[in-house]
Amino acid sequence: MSAVLAQDIQDICMCDIVASTNVAIIYSVWSCDVSGVPTSNVCNWEGVSCSTADGVVVALTLYYGHINGSLPDSIGSLSSLRSLYIFGNSFTGSLPDSMGSLSSLTSLDLHGNDFTGSLPDSIGSLSSLYYLDLGSNDFTGSLPDSIGSLSSLYYLDLYWNSFTGSLPDSIGSLSSLSSLYLHGNSFTGSLSDSIGSLSSLYYLYLGSNSFTGTLPSVWGLMPSLYILYATNTSLSGTVSTTFCTHPSVYLLYVILLASQTWLAVVGPIAGALLGQL
Repeated sequence: MSAVLAQDIQDICMCDIVASTNVAIIYSVWSCDVSGVPTSNVCNWEGVSCSTADGVVVALTLYYGHINGSLPDSIGSLSSLRSLYIFGNSFTGSLPDSMGSLSSLTSLDLHGNDFTGSLPDSIGSLSSLYYLDLGSNDFTGSLPDSIGSLSSLYYLDLYWNSFTGSLPDSIGSLSSLSSLYLHGNSFTGSLSDSIGSLSSLYYLYLGSNSFTGTLPSVWGLMPSLYILYATNTSLSGTVSTTFCTHPSVYLLYVILLASQTWLAVVGPIAGALLGQL
């Protein structure tokens, strides 16, 4: 693709964003003429960062800007985009399938908006993504199995949405994941042993869902696990001794049998702390 053609495609996308949102009202420099052509270099627009080498857009940083509207399908044409930070606005609508074409994207933060609909299967094509925050929106449906293809992901936050269904076993393939926040949804079903394969997982938040069954004993063997938080669920049964002998788990906080609060501080400092309870 020629540099001129790539620039034209980029300009079309940026003007599509102008047309599908109120960003031009918030930032007057975001301006396109009646034929859909930017009235100035988009690299000089508020919140836009471009490569100094070839002038392609590499980051959109428009958080807490009172922006509303939806993301256009053409967003997927920003093939060099590495960061998309539009959290704390009022974006609506679903995520376009075309977002799966953003092969250079490393950070995607959409939390604190009003996005709806299911996550597109194409999200699993974001092979460079290492940070994904979709918290505090109104996404629905089950998580796509393709989410397990995000091999570079270390941070996944889906808190306070309306996701349903069981967690896909493919989550256990996220070998780089260190933080997993799923609280405040409507997930159901038993907890998968596959999460026990996440050897880098440090934080695991599952509260305010409808999970059933017991905590898988294999989870107590995750070497990096530090905090497991699962209040306000329908988990029941006993907690495996694998958690109580874990070398690093500090806080395990679970509601069992729907009404009984169970708190255990375990790990290398358990004796000292429990002696104070």
